[in-house]
Amino acid sequence: MAEVTYTEVPVSPEFARPGLDPDVIRALQATDDLVRDMRRDLPWPNQVWDEDSAVKRYLVYTSVLVDTVLADIGMSALIKNDIMVQSKMRVLAEYAVKGAYYDDHPEYALYMTTIGEAKDVLHKLKDARKDAASISIAEANVEAMKQRFPHVAHLRRLDIAELMTTYADRADYVWLYRAPSAVLHGDPEGMRLIFERLPDGREKVLLEFELHYVNALLVDAGSNALFFCDHFVSRFHPHDEALKARGAALHERYQRLTLKHPYGRDDDAIAEVESQLSGTA
Repeated sequence: MAEVTYTEVPVSPEFARPGLDPDVIRALQATDDLVRDMRRDLPWPNQVWDEDSAVKRYLVYTSVLVDTVLADIGMSALIKNDIMVQSKMRVLAEYAVKGAYYDDHPEYALYMTTIGEAKDVLHKLKDARKDAASISIAEANVEAMKQRFPHVAHLRRLDIAELMTTYADRADYVWLYRAPSAVLHGDPEGMRLIFERLPDGREKVLLEFELHYVNALLVDAGSNALFFCDHFVSRFHPHDEALKARGAALHERYQRLTLKHPYGRDDDAIAEVESQLSGTA
């Protein structure tokens, strides 16, 4: 396959990186614009009293996280901080999947933003060995939440594997979330990613990845953020056809960018994207 070259170089006031696809950068900027516009002048519940308020409050919270990390991924790629591009991709995937799952399972959202949140605070106080009075107050809050929302008190916190495999297969969960976690947490396994063995046996620190891999990572970052945006728009703006049309156009844009930057994608995934695009032609 012939090497793809780009004449236009994405830049910031201080940095430029030849080889980053400007089409990908523009798509990320358009996605960031969508996140900004879908949250513009948006009222949200200032507390949780039912399933809908729980979902809406959580989605606004995670929209800020998605927005922040998406911009940070783009900047990290621009300054050749590729280790963090990969690590932040893992964080972005977690935010997007959690937002989607809470939206698709409102009872779970209600549980997690009330009883689950109160339990989390209690566990941290106990782990920190706080004073008995603080722990007693937190325990009382857990019981109060159980009394207030008894119909979800039987639920439990789901681990990230259970959430992610709702939307993807096990392999996607492992390579998108667990593998980058090794570096994020400083686990010894991460040395496989950071140290590159040279032909003569010496090693060097691998700070920059191959650009075809970075471009593919950025396409996935935008796609994951857009997956979250779909849920946000559906929940807050179910009748806003303009926002929905922008999301649909971005979906097609990312599908075409996926074909342009196929690094790491198997033949079945490429065939599925091609099939979807042929249906929109």
